[in-house]
Amino acid sequence: MMAIDYQTYLIDDILQKVDRASMTVSLEAREPYLDHRVIEWAAQLPDNFKYSKGVKKHILKK
Repeated sequence: MMAIDYQTYLIDDILQKVDRASMTVSLEAREPYLDHRVIEWAAQLPDNFKYSKGVKKHILKK
C-alpha cells in the first residue's frame, strides 16, 4: 500500500496541493521525508513501528 501511495496519491494529489498552497503565498516548501533513502528504509520497517494500537506514524511520534 505504501508503494501505491508514493506512486499515485502522493504525486497526483498531496504534493500538487502543497505546491499550489505554498506558491500562492510565495513560500518555499520542502518535503524532507521524500528522500528515496528514507522511503526505502521506512518500507523495510515492521508494521508495529508504523502503527501501534491504532496510532499512525508511531516511530515519528516517539
